[in-house]
Amino acid sequence: MTPPAPPDLTALRAAMRSAEEARIQRIDLDGTTYWVKHPETLSMRWRIQKGDPALALERERNAYHALAGRGLPVADCVDEGPDYLVVRDAGTPLSQVLAGDAPRDERDRALSAGAEALHSLHDADVAHGRPSLRDMMWDGTRIAFIDFERFGATRELRRAKAMDLLLFAHSCFDVAGGPRPEIDHAFAAYRSRDRDGVWGDAARMLRRYRWLDPLVSRLPKLRDSHDVKAGQLVFRTFLSPDSAAP
Repeated sequence: MTPPAPPDLTALRAAMRSAEEARIQRIDLDGTTYWVKHPETLSMRWRIQKGDPALALERERNAYHALAGRGLPVADCVDEGPDYLVVRDAGTPLSQVLAGDAPRDERDRALSAGAEALHSLHDADVAHGRPSLRDMMWDGTRIAFIDFERFGATRELRRAKAMDLLLFAHSCFDVAGGPRPEIDHAFAAYRSRDRDGVWGDAARMLRRYRWLDPLVSRLPKLRDSHDVKAGQLVFRTFLSPDSAAP
């Protein structure tokens, strides 16, 4: 496939200056959509909790360059400056595909492609850090990851990959609102490629916290939380009797 032509940077930067100020800006130029990302403006409390926004943007910048250079599935970063990044629009977030009214076979293809793309990162010894469905873009053919604010080298790569997989699973159940065949097929797509035992690592990680599941079930305020329900489905998926099987 022929790569898209690079944008006219002079025109792109002029459009950025004239756009409404926002942390995320949408720029439409010559028939192509671009997304401009600036660092968050955080209070001291949130800076303590989330870290330095400038460093987060720098981690993301490094991720786009490093991963694109290895042919991994990331959005195309077309411009950058000390306080911004610009990526070419890479499609529709998987969260919208799964929650929307797309045909079942399209949802199935998209979610399985997402699982395969996550595996491609892991197979290259890379962890995304927070692979939620809203950060996985689907153009009808391929997945491209965005939002690498938690990207970086880690001394516990196996744990980071397992956490990626658990977060992906939680995001699937959270968006879908419960189990779906598409989710099962996506998990099967990942597991069929999982030669390093990431699924088993994730299951072992959850077994340490299995006591939480029955506890939550006895607390109505937690039990009825959408987020907690998704978490319970993650427990049941990874702690099922065949969770260690390839």
